[in-house]
Amino acid sequence: MESAINAVVRFAGPSVSPPVRVDHNGERLVALSPGSWQGLAASAAFGLQEQRVEISPDQRELVVVEFVMSPLAAGRAELLVR
Repeated sequence: MESAINAVVRFAGPSVSPPVRVDHNGERLVALSPGSWQGLAASAAFGLQEQRVEISPDQRELVVVEFVMSPLAAGRAELLVR
């Protein structure tokens, strides 16, 4: 499967983490402070995906967060919000 090279990743949590674009391999290194984080990957071709991440105060190893994204289905969709 091709990587979502046009994806932007953002983490919301205890401090400010600006959105960042992934590299040509679909990867990006982001430094996060300890706490609970909500990660969001967004791509025009692959849609959205969320992941929860918990960083402990004594965390020293790299934490890998994978967003496995699939191409959006072609065709028409409708959404009704009441």
